[in-house]
Amino acid sequence: MTELAAKPEAPSHPRRMQRMLLGGVFVLAVGLRCGWVLLRTHWADGPEVLTYADERDYWRMASSWMTGETMSDEMGLVAARMPGYPLFLALWMGTPWPVLSARLAQAILAGGGCVIFALIGRRLGGPTLGWLAGLLTALDPFAVLFTNLLLSETLFTVALGLFVWVGLSLAGRDDEVMGRDSTATARGAPLWRWAWWGVSFLLCVYLHPSVVLMLPVGGVLLLVRLRSRRSLAGFAVALVVLVLGIAPWSARNQGALGGRCWLTSRLGISLYDGVGPRATGRSDLAYTREIPELQGLDELSWNRWFVARSFEHLGGDPGRILRLAWRKLLLTWNVVPNVEAHRTPAEMLVSAAWMVPVLLLGVVGLFTWPAARGDKAFLLMPVVYFTLLHMVFVGSVRYRVPVMPYVELLAAAGLLFVLAGWRANLVRRSRV
Repeated sequence: MTELAAKPEAPSHPRRMQRMLLGGVFVLAVGLRCGWVLLRTHWADGPEVLTYADERDYWRMASSWMTGETMSDEMGLVAARMPGYPLFLALWMGTPWPVLSARLAQAILAGGGCVIFALIGRRLGGPTLGWLAGLLTALDPFAVLFTNLLLSETLFTVALGLFVWVGLSLAGRDDEVMGRDSTATARGAPLWRWAWWGVSFLLCVYLHPSVVLMLPVGGVLLLVRLRSRRSLAGFAVALVVLVLGIAPWSARNQGALGGRCWLTSRLGISLYDGVGPRATGRSDLAYTREIPELQGLDELSWNRWFVARSFEHLGGDPGRILRLAWRKLLLTWNVVPNVEAHRTPAEMLVSAAWMVPVLLLGVVGLFTWPAARGDKAFLLMPVVYFTLLHMVFVGSVRYRVPVMPYVELLAAAGLLFVLAGWRANLVRRSRV
């Protein structure tokens, strides 16, 4: 049997009201994001402007795939990024305004993601917590901002939420919320649900390959909770789904590069960006194009060179690496933007006004929310995973965007705790 928390509140709201609240979360999230996209389109030079290099890389990959070329970025690298996001962008290539269409599609999918996080909150703590978690996720100003950027973070946030939602259902949370002790839950989830969990994780990997080690971590957390042979078999099924799903992309890379490349050829330069001789915690790769040793190397050799140099720097000066790790931690969880273009007084005020209360309430929720330890561990898994990951690679506000919904769910629990205490205090005073 899974470890049980104090039972979530009974669904006091009629089902119709719950659907209306979830619909409200969706409409609010989509409205804010579409409004921001259209506003930025009006302010910018036009609907097809791409601001950042990574946006242009993704667009170039989508364009090259649509024209029948080998999917490649602006440097001509054919396996530098996973194909999930470029294929999403390719869907909109035939529309009159393809970039704008992609952004608006992201906005709608992001609204669906907010509903997923509301459902996670409802599953763990009842309708009120679920609605509040969805509301906070919908209002997140950084999530709204990133909807207008053709970067994989928005879709990855949705995919990661789906992965966590399915994972929690494997732990039997559906039955706990409904207040019943299911025989099926006692036996363990059926294998097809584990396969679905593997598919949801495969989607995450095709959008953001750095997530690849999270499946084993999440699997261990579930196996420790469930402790059944069926769960072990189910975890094996999820791993098989992942391997089979990655195999076509790996085979494509083998044919295009003439050597093995399971995911991408960008591991080396990304690691070098974080620990190389000029590393500051921020990303700065412009100078790497001028390194003499790299001239004339093929893509796999180029990647291996950066991997080898990165490990040399990792072992050469541990004190420097630890100082860089601390710097990256601060950059990732900075309550104001790091990019100079966004450090205007207004943007810094909005950012701090959002982040400071959410982080403080998240800490309150972490220590006061009477959920099962296993549930909290599963929610914190993405937050801890990406925080540690970007203490090695570069740090940026961008890399916390996909994990903020879990912090906001804890913040919702913390806010309910504070409001309950405030209400109890008012009742005591009224009786005096």
